[in-house]
Amino acid sequence: MSIRIPIGSRVFAPSWFFTILTVILCVAFYFLGRWQWNRGELRQAEYDRFASGAEQVIALGSKGVDQVARFQRVSAVGHLDADHQFLLDNRSYQGRAGFEVLTPLQRPNGRVVLVDRGWVQLSGLRDRLPGVALETNDGLAKNNNLLDVNGKVIATAGARFYAGIRMEGTGRTLDGKVINFHARVGGDIRWRVCPPDAPYGYGLQDFKLKPFHSVAVDPKVVPIPSRVYIPAAKGAVLPDGSVHDGYFEAVDIGDAIQDQRIDVFTSMGDQSAVFEKHGLTNMAATAVYLVDE
Repeated sequence: MSIRIPIGSRVFAPSWFFTILTVILCVAFYFLGRWQWNRGELRQAEYDRFASGAEQVIALGSKGVDQVARFQRVSAVGHLDADHQFLLDNRSYQGRAGFEVLTPLQRPNGRVVLVDRGWVQLSGLRDRLPGVALETNDGLAKNNNLLDVNGKVIATAGARFYAGIRMEGTGRTLDGKVINFHARVGGDIRWRVCPPDAPYGYGLQDFKLKPFHSVAVDPKVVPIPSRVYIPAAKGAVLPDGSVHDGYFEAVDIGDAIQDQRIDVFTSMGDQSAVFEKHGLTNMAATAVYLVDE
């Protein structure tokens, strides 16, 4: 038996089964809609709490983080504990895989706050994590000022980081800034902070550095810019899975890059394993050819 509903010259006669099913579905969709609406209101309320907490910064003092409102911006005094720092995996930024750097902050009252110091990109090798060591815990005073071309201090570095950035020409500070060689003023190196569109910094003449494809050379031996071919690098598997063709762009210099020495830029941290696995080891002699184009 079915319900008969006349509609003009036609008769709509659904069965009882489909009639009951339609009613059940209508009720279900109603409650599903209310559930989605309530979720939207909860998300909005959470966003409002976040926006409210971000409006001002309060000093944490001797309080624990559980004693302040959720999403409240705070300031705290203490020292970062590099020995217990860790990387939170599977964190993406602008479509790129990477890590969040989480470092404990030891406060004077003995309490500990976990500080998110920012994001670093995955190198592609799990056994070669990005270099995010804290200079403040290496026992070396931070007494080397990095100046821009106007003489303004843009960062202060410990001796180890200072020696590394002078050799490489590029380095990342604790707050995530990429510092890059800019020019010499009166014989002294001057630095600059790189914008987001140059995440690995610049070589000479503002060429953007590309990991595993840019090299630093002595311009008295290899002109800049130029293209070089290193047969020993051909076939090396890069972190993104591509295979290196052996060609590099000579676009950078470095204080320690003199005479016939050449330095391959592999981004932040030690990633020499990429070429070591292919037989090209650090500081070993290898053939390098200047490509005529």
